Amino acid sequence: KRKRGVDQGHVALRFRHEFASGFILNAGYRFATAKEIYDSIEAGFLDADNRTLNMWAFKLPEKFQSHQLQADLAGKFRTGFLRHTLLIGTELLRTTLDGKGFGDFSVGTMDIFNPRNAFATPNFSLFTDGERRTHALDFFMQDQVKVFEPLTLVVGARFDLVNRKAHDRMSGSTTGLEDTEVTPRVGL
Repeated sequence: KRKRGVDQGHVALRFRHEFASGFILNAGYRFATAKEIYDSIEAGFLDADNRTLNMWAFKLPEKFQSHQLQADLAGKFRTGFLRHTLLIGTELLRTTLDGKGFGDFSVGTMDIFNPRNAFATPNFSLFTDGERRTHALDFFMQDQVKVFEPLTLVVGARFDLVNRKAHDRMSGSTTGLEDTEVTPRVGL
């Protein structure tokens, strides 16, 4: 038996501008939100008799929000005999997931060889309550340089910074992770 309810929405905005020099600016913003309730009775574990299945019940309400901003500038130009196609950009992401978990780990049993779907009304108790926040910031740059036909040199790099924090409201503890990475790109 499963019930699932999801209310969600999002809005997206896009912007594009072409400069007289031929460079093009693309930018966008996206906001998304969702509320979900997952309500389920599920199989737990099988007893030693290999026929009695213990059933569990869960109710998992969650709220999610996301903000995403992206912008890049691309264009072509020359330096002497070299022809460049340059791309520079950034992305910013912020998400929040807030959820609770309620469970009843003894709503009944089922004989797997003679199944029935009559279980006790769940007596839910809170087993998890927390929030996770993620922030990510990225910068990237790439230059494709036409050296001569058909040879093209590609040089670029991407810088990523990710910060994630999880707060457990039941224990009062907060854990975090922060990571940075530079990814170079070179090709011929």
